[in-house]
Formats: sequence, structure tokens, C-alpha cells
Amino acid sequence: MKKFFSVISAVFLFFGLLSVPALHADEPVATAKDLEKINEQLMDQIKNLQNQVRDLSSRVDATERRPAAAPTYVAGTETPREGGVLKTLEDINLSGFLDTSYSYNMNRPQKAGTSAGTNNMRVFDTRDNNFDLNALELDFEKLAPETGGVGFRADLVYGLNATVTDGGGLNFDGVAGVGPDEFDLQQAYGELNIPINGGSLLGDNINLKAGKFVTLAGAEVIESKDNWNISRSIAFGFGIPFAHTGIRSGWTLLDGKVNATLGINNGWDTVQETGNGKTVEMGLTTNLTDNLTFATANYIGPESQTDAVSGAIIDDVRFLTSNVLTWKTPVEKLTLMGNFDFGNQRNVTTITAGSAEPYPFESGQWHSYNLYAKYDLSDKMYLAYRGELFRDDDSFRTFGTTTPRVARKFWGHTFTLDYRPYTNLITRLEYRQDNADASIYDVTGGGSTNGQGSQSTFATQLIYLF
Repeated sequence: MKKFFSVISAVFLFFGLLSVPALHADEPVATAKDLEKINEQLMDQIKNLQNQVRDLSSRVDATERRPAAAPTYVAGTETPREGGVLKTLEDINLSGFLDTSYSYNMNRPQKAGTSAGTNNMRVFDTRDNNFDLNALELDFEKLAPETGGVGFRADLVYGLNATVTDGGGLNFDGVAGVGPDEFDLQQAYGELNIPINGGSLLGDNINLKAGKFVTLAGAEVIESKDNWNISRSIAFGFGIPFAHTGIRSGWTLLDGKVNATLGINNGWDTVQETGNGKTVEMGLTTNLTDNLTFATANYIGPESQTDAVSGAIIDDVRFLTSNVLTWKTPVEKLTLMGNFDFGNQRNVTTITAGSAEPYPFESGQWHSYNLYAKYDLSDKMYLAYRGELFRDDDSFRTFGTTTPRVARKFWGHTFTLDYRPYTNLITRLEYRQDNADASIYDVTGGGSTNGQGSQSTFATQLIYLF
């Protein structure tokens, strides 16, 4: 405090001196009487300043010793409300990506009457010699608290991918011409964590989801950014579903070593049930060792099909088991993954493509065997390989009754180079070769017979993450 007032005194003294008339060389020299008068004036000013400083010091000391006065305003007892639009937005995590690509088919396929070509037996990358906007995806998510509470997730997708995963749309009623478009609500569900006292055996809570969610089956997923390759395998496109609408429950068992899933839904890739039954899903994921993970997903339930003779919609049981094994090998930078799927559809009325003859009590079945390898060349680059074999024993999943071309065996090899110069940018180059046991590739159209038994494609991809 003394230091403070010393500074104040010096400031006042400085400005007081400035107020004294200055003597200039061109003015007459002051006499002794003049100097005495100036000295008196200075002394008077110094005394005034000292009196002002003492007065200010006494006031400050009195204020510091005085008890704090009671506030003149007392806050109300009402608790401030939480929530509102701003609070809600703060609690929601927003992420997404933009996926673009270009594909070139070495066969130079052409459709009848047009120069546009098609990469046959592909799921998403179907356009030859074309720049594509595959997906602009926005993901909104609020995780349900682990200790109990509610949350939600919604994935909004615009682009070519949406035409594959749309599932007929929310208004789909089976009417011809009403179907997928370029927008898809790929996932939209609410979730609830229910606390339980299950200990290390049954876990701390049960998770419930209700709405639309992606499938548990397969080693690959819809979002290309989360796959090792640009293109998806034939097994992903024809052997398994993409999404389901229903209810799904999940538990973490055995002290977190096992994740179990049980649910019921409308079936494969539909938001509106067209049959008389529901599909049951059962999933299990476990770490067999620190470097070996096993996951299985199983579906069983009636699926609708069109009777080849009467044209009526009939239901019968479809079964699928999908199993994935992931191994982080002793080779530090090498990861291997294997995927085996088996599916069966009971009472397929027509299991021979192009034939109108029914085959009661016959079953259509398919199975696939995929091997994946990923080797990290550096922290920003990896090389991936996929070898695949897909057997559609009755051409049920791949061709059905829509074409006289029957192929039952498909195999191929895919090589992908992935480079990520920035954490939010993925760049890829890919070469893929497809083969079949029939001439199904490079078909001009109109059921012509000038197809080939294989096709080779090159592709590039840019994915921006945000």
C-alpha cells in the first residue's frame, strides 16, 4: 500500500511541476524576488498534494477495514433452466466425409445406343469412365451415457451409394417405380443404456437401439473410408444385407471380453415389412487372443419372393451366417482378415435363372470365401489385397430370373494403394480383376451373347473427412 501511494505522490508532483511557467532563453532573466515567489508557489502546491494523498490514504484504509455491505440485489430461488437449441447442439457430435471416385474398365463396355458403360457384378462402382460423387455423409450422434441414459445417431447420405442402401425409402409400398433415390437416411436410431448389476459376467448395462441401423454381417462396410479397398466384394454386394429396421440389444460380457447382440427387424434392406414375419439377428464378437479377433453374425427369418408361375408374393425362411477372423500377425506391419459367409433361402420357386418352371421345396444357397491382407508401408501409406471367391449355386442371389445369363462362380483379385498426406484426406489407387464361369462381362445389352468371362478395372478415390 505504501508503494502505491509513493507512486501516486510522484505522479502528482510531476504534473505539478509541469504547471510552473517555463523559463526560455529569449525571455528576460528572472530576479531573486521572482525566484523566491516561484519557490513559494511550489511549496504550496507540494503541501496541497501531500494533504490530498493523506486524505486518499485514510479513505482507502477505512474502506478496507469496513465490513462488506449486504448486497442490494438478492438472486431468486429459481434454478436456471438447462437445455435449449444451443445446449442441444453442444451435446451432439457432428462428423462426416465426402467420397468421390473415378473408374475405368479395360473392356470398354457399352450399353445399347449409348456410350455409357457398366462394370458388371459391382455394387457401388458400377459406372465405367465416370467421375462419381459416391457419398456426402453427415453423422449426428449423442452417445447414451454408460451410467444410464439416452442417446441417438442419424447418418444422412447423398450420392450414388444412397441408391444402393436406400431400402426402398420410408414411403416404399411395393409400387413399381417407387424406390431408391440419391438420398438415404442410412442410420437413424435412438439408444438407451439400462444400468444392471451384472458384475464381470454380465456387464454394467444393457444397450437398446430402436430404428434403422447397418447390418452386423460381413468384413466390409458401406462407408468406403472404413474399408481397405475402394470397391466392395461380390460377397458384400450379393451375399449379405446392408441395413435393418427394428430393435437391437447389446451386452458386454465376461469383463469386456465378449460383445453379444440380439435383435428383431423387418428383414433384409427394407424399412417396410412386405411379409408376415420378422427376422432375428444374433451376433457375437470376442478377442480370442490379444492379436486375434473373431466375430459372427447370424440372421434367420422369412423373406419375400415372387412366385415364378402365379406372380404372387410368397414368404419362406432365409438363413445367413457371416464369420470374420482378424489377425494382427507377428509381422509388425501386416494384418490379415478372413471372411466366410453362407446363406440359404428355402422353397425358391425358380432356382434356375431364365426358367419359368417352379422347383417346390428346393433351396437356393450361396457361400463366399474372402481373404484380406494389409501391409503398412509407413505411417501414412499402406498396400491392401483382397482375394475372393463367391459361389451362387443356383444363381439365386446374383441373377434370379431376370436374365438368361447364368453364372454360378465368381472370383477375383484386388490391389489397393492407400496414401494419407493429411489426417483428414484419403487418396487411393486400385486395380481389380473379376472372373466368372460364364460370359457375363462387357454385355452390350438386349440379351446379346458377346460378353466376356472377365473384366479389369482401374480406379482412384479421394475422401475428405471432417
